[in-house]
Amino acid sequence: MIERPLNEVTAQDIETLLRAEVPEGRTLDYKEQLDITTGDEKKEFLRDISSFANAQGGDIIFGIKERRENGKPTGIPEAICGLQNTNFDSLKLQLEQIIRSGIDPKLPSVTMREIACPTGTVFVIRVGDSWTKPHRVSLGSSQFYVRGNAGKQTLDSLELRDAFLQSFELEKKVRDFRDNRLATILSNDLLLPLSGKSVLVMHFIPLDTFRGNRTIDLNLYRSQRRSPPKSNGINGYVRPNMDGMLFVSLGTPNTTQAYGYTQLFHSGAVEMIDGGAIQEVGQILGTISGYYIEEAIGKGFKEAFDYLKSNQDEFEMDVISLISMLNVRGYKLHQGHNGPIYGMPFMVDRNHLLFNAVRMQLSAGFEPYLKAICDQFWQAFGASGSPNFDANGKWKHE
Repeated sequence: MIERPLNEVTAQDIETLLRAEVPEGRTLDYKEQLDITTGDEKKEFLRDISSFANAQGGDIIFGIKERRENGKPTGIPEAICGLQNTNFDSLKLQLEQIIRSGIDPKLPSVTMREIACPTGTVFVIRVGDSWTKPHRVSLGSSQFYVRGNAGKQTLDSLELRDAFLQSFELEKKVRDFRDNRLATILSNDLLLPLSGKSVLVMHFIPLDTFRGNRTIDLNLYRSQRRSPPKSNGINGYVRPNMDGMLFVSLGTPNTTQAYGYTQLFHSGAVEMIDGGAIQEVGQILGTISGYYIEEAIGKGFKEAFDYLKSNQDEFEMDVISLISMLNVRGYKLHQGHNGPIYGMPFMVDRNHLLFNAVRMQLSAGFEPYLKAICDQFWQAFGASGSPNFDANGKWKHE
């Protein structure tokens, strides 16, 4: 796998693979052609894609000729032959449709990109390490494949059982992590009590957090005097604690309450607590601003992504986001951030909003995921979705 976000991969990266003779392996595969005309070719393509998702993810690079010995491929790249006479926009749409309809359950993370090289254009498909594995090829079969160092192979019954157990345990660990952290916040078992009753909580969890014992050096992070990610701009102070590094956000000097927190965990996980985003606005009691809340979520996403990207050498580039809003029962929602406030005729129907977990790729940036999360937020108040994004999913108020 090329160790950089896919949208930053260049022709030089592809040429480096050839010069260094980087062989195929568990996370890298070379293909000279991309054939999906017949049913058998589509099945073979789906076997390759699903095998990566059922392992650790990786890159399939089409348009690379392999060195051969005695007529057999060695897995070592020899030349960039490129894919000829290809409409890549049309190809991408066709491949996405084949993957959606031919793999079950649906893959959470597949990205594609064409890269123009001097001797031809290659096409890279990056498959994320799925946390909903195992995935089966459902087109004309019901088989499970996994990628190994020697290529793909079918899963036997014992391997298949282990894959299902690992997937269940991973999802449970993610849920338990959020539940335990929210219990701590609701009990106000914090360094300083929060100043606000209603709280916005954002968790960003690299999948490696629950797959091993890898840690990052937070003391180094502090010694470099880098600003911790946070969803608000209030100054505060940083201190170590047993979980990692804690940033305490203070609303006023010498206060006995905290405006918010950011907890950086040794595992790489990020927790942001914002006690100021959910505030009553205008003259109508119980009305809160959707604009301000979305603004806080957007800023938190950007800061968390920047932080995780700066440490992406320590863990993989797939991240789970979990957004929660605590103590919001009875609130009505106002669309804007200035002018007359009328509120919406709907109230939230529960005290705590726990948004669905969203699997994200750091290489894609946070913007593609933000609208889906904000839509969940507005739907909790009875609206069909967020009014603060245009038809292309872009934030209207930038």
